Amino acid sequence: MEQLVKNDAILASSLIKRYFRSLEDPLLVGALYHTIIAAATSTEESESDTSREMVKTILQKRLPPQNYNMLKIICEFLKNKIVTKSGANFMTPENLAIVFQPNILYLVCRESIFTDNVARTKFDGFVQRNTYSVSHY
Repeated sequence: MEQLVKNDAILASSLIKRYFRSLEDPLLVGALYHTIIAAATSTEESESDTSREMVKTILQKRLPPQNYNMLKIICEFLKNKIVTKSGANFMTPENLAIVFQPNILYLVCRESIFTDNVARTKFDGFVQRNTYSVSHY
């Protein structure tokens, strides 16, 4: 039974990620891609509150309402149902950010998501540091 539950969780995760990747436009719409990346990577780690506020403002004011609501629902679910069991499932906020971020923010042309490894590293760090904040937007 335990193996069946584990397999169901893996299947559910795969289906959610596949759903997000199948959308015509990513959850964090492609038109905002460069704006979100620039805001998230524009300040040093010590100024992450500034970056967080910039991204929060972009999401609240420029993301379509249905996308914003879906983002909140997904983040609340991940925080309340998955992260709370991270001792058993190893899905910390950082790990969830690594798994889900490429599925909700990407270039619509589906070319390389990041051509600049420095920007990718900075953005990954931003997402990992701010995973809890998203559900409070």
